Amino acid sequence: MGNVIRRPIFSHVKPYIDKLINYRNHALFPGQELDKSIDTSSSNLYMRKLRDNIDIPEWRTHDFRRSLVTTLSSEGIIPHVTEKMVGHVLGRVDGCVY
Repeated sequence: MGNVIRRPIFSHVKPYIDKLINYRNHALFPGQELDKSIDTSSSNLYMRKLRDNIDIPEWRTHDFRRSLVTTLSSEGIIPHVTEKMVGHVLGRVDGCVY
């Protein structure tokens, strides 16, 4: 949708991310230019190539989001939190803080 989604980084994960960013010239997921982040079309091309080389049923990049929601829900995470994590804008009732 073109919206920027910002999420907190857990303190115990931050050192790993910092190390990756320092190793990769300030881009956690570099694109063709190593100092710039990967763009959507390059990401989709990479995923298409990956799908072609692994033996699993048809899947799409969006399935990662579905898997995240399923996993968080099975861990007992409240639904409005999982929806926010994947960047969904919640409606009037669900958007309320419980």
